[in-house]
Amino acid sequence: MADDRHSARLTLRDHLTGDVTAKYAVEVLNLSMGGARLEHSFSLRPGEPCYLRVRLTDGLVNLPACVIWSRVIGGVGPTEGPLTFHTGVQFLALPAKTRSRLRTFLGGKQKH
Repeated sequence: MADDRHSARLTLRDHLTGDVTAKYAVEVLNLSMGGARLEHSFSLRPGEPCYLRVRLTDGLVNLPACVIWSRVIGGVGPTEGPLTFHTGVQFLALPAKTRSRLRTFLGGKQKH
């Protein structure tokens, strides 16, 4: 798969969790101004719109996004536990205040 990202990704050392479309818990594996990679136990289809809700340093933020890719990474056989997916989402038209909050959060994480 070609890497078509326009924003550098930051691999998170600290545990960051969130919700996608306010229904399902996810773990945010990496995060950038342009999108995120998520780990979760439910199916998301490429092209599907969603919202990623995460708690930044200054509180909750809802990030409108679109699923770019999703694949099963574990739990395929009966003895391997529940299905686990990794999914890449691209953020859509973030409001200026949301972009500023996300930029501040990411900048603070890079200093550690």
